[in-house]
Amino acid sequence: MIKFQPLFLSGAFVGRARLSGAGRPHLRTAAWRAVWGAVKSNPVYADRYRHLTTRENNKLKPTQAQTVLAGAILRQLHAVITTGQAWDPDIATHGTRRKPTTLAEVAA
Repeated sequence: MIKFQPLFLSGAFVGRARLSGAGRPHLRTAAWRAVWGAVKSNPVYADRYRHLTTRENNKLKPTQAQTVLAGAILRQLHAVITTGQAWDPDIATHGTRRKPTTLAEVAA
């Protein structure tokens, strides 16, 4: 027996996206709570949140942006634990982080 599975191309889905609720609920809760602190205290995550919620194309709602950041935190945490390498903001931003150009920005 062959099952038919509809093909959805990236960005072609029209409808309401929702989480399945599958997985580890405690891990999901911990990641969700980590987003709140990360957006307030980590400039990398604050910039990413601001970008996701204010960009012109495909602007995300706050809850959607928080979900994106929760996934990013979990992936980066997994990388830090499995490689033993310290978290690096340049790696976290895929090398797109703006580098300080003046002495005042470096001191800040």
